[in-house]
Amino acid sequence: MKSIKAIEAELTTPYVIYDLDNIRDKYQNLKQFLKNNYPNNQIFYALKSCYYAPIVKALVDEGCGLEIVSEDEYQIVEQLQLKQNKFIWNGAALAPSVLREIVSKHQYVNVDSESLYQQLLHHSLIKQQKLSVGLRVNLTGHGKFGLAADQIEKLLQQPEAIQINGFHIHLDSKVSFVEGLKLKNQFLQQIILWEEKYSLNIDYIDLGGGIDQDQTLDEYFLGLIELIKRLKSKPSLFIEPGAWLVDTSASVFSRVNAKKQINGQKWAFLDIGANFMVPLDRSDFKVINHQSSNTEEHYHFSGNIPLENDVIEFNVPHSPELGEIIEIRQCGAYTESLSSYFANSPPRKYWREKGVLYTNQNSLNEKALFMLHHGYGLKV
Repeated sequence: MKSIKAIEAELTTPYVIYDLDNIRDKYQNLKQFLKNNYPNNQIFYALKSCYYAPIVKALVDEGCGLEIVSEDEYQIVEQLQLKQNKFIWNGAALAPSVLREIVSKHQYVNVDSESLYQQLLHHSLIKQQKLSVGLRVNLTGHGKFGLAADQIEKLLQQPEAIQINGFHIHLDSKVSFVEGLKLKNQFLQQIILWEEKYSLNIDYIDLGGGIDQDQTLDEYFLGLIELIKRLKSKPSLFIEPGAWLVDTSASVFSRVNAKKQINGQKWAFLDIGANFMVPLDRSDFKVINHQSSNTEEHYHFSGNIPLENDVIEFNVPHSPELGEIIEIRQCGAYTESLSSYFANSPPRKYWREKGVLYTNQNSLNEKALFMLHHGYGLKV
């Protein structure tokens, strides 16, 4: 029987391998940490970070819920037959059909705006159904997501046509770890005051995602948990990890197709590009040098799409050979889910579990899928 390494050596680049054992281990470590420190909790995987079915099914099998933001993502919830308490809606522009579904089935939802609140109120009055919602908090005072403190207080003062039973205090990934904890602490203290002032019965506090890979769970959660324990309602603790679970659990393998030098800067061009390795502000792709750690040469590693920002990583201490297979790490989040058929087909996907390599790729090859995606059909 061939070893995993021998099989991988025969695969056609580019391809990506997801390590399901690593994802399961991270989830179980988080689950155990929460059990030890705040047993009344629920973890919802942020589905938008990676949709790949083997990952999502593995997490659901472990007991994880899903955080969803669109009607299309809801299809995954329905296919996996999740119970109502195993998924939660977020989103700034949920469709009317989604809002009707939320009202009729009493689904968890974090409301992002007064406009969405009023639309949900409208649907609940039509159906003559009581509705409970959470409110997403804008902690920084800028950006497009969530409600400001004065808007939240305005809603808390309205008649109880809609019961406000939760608060969602997720932060943008651009906010630093230290500043983020400070803002969350401040708003949890505000929620404690609101609970008393408005006699709130708070069912849950949702800390969202944004767990920093470089921080321990103790550093990230313990101070926040102590504040949540001060709430008289004894709410559930919800969290929505996405990138934290999957980002370090994937590796892309790509071939060096060309090299060049411009004004002393050396470039290596790979056979994968920004249609998968999406250059977001949060992206931190890492090219791994398996040849030598002592090289004095540095190369910029570029994708193969003719866009200036299609760069995987700058200034890598490595002098690659033409045809060399390069491994890229920290690419499990917001790559597969944002992938497109722009210039290239996305890489072939595999997952590794208990020492075995699998794929469930469509029997059509990627070139055929590229043509189908752009409306050309298949050759007869």
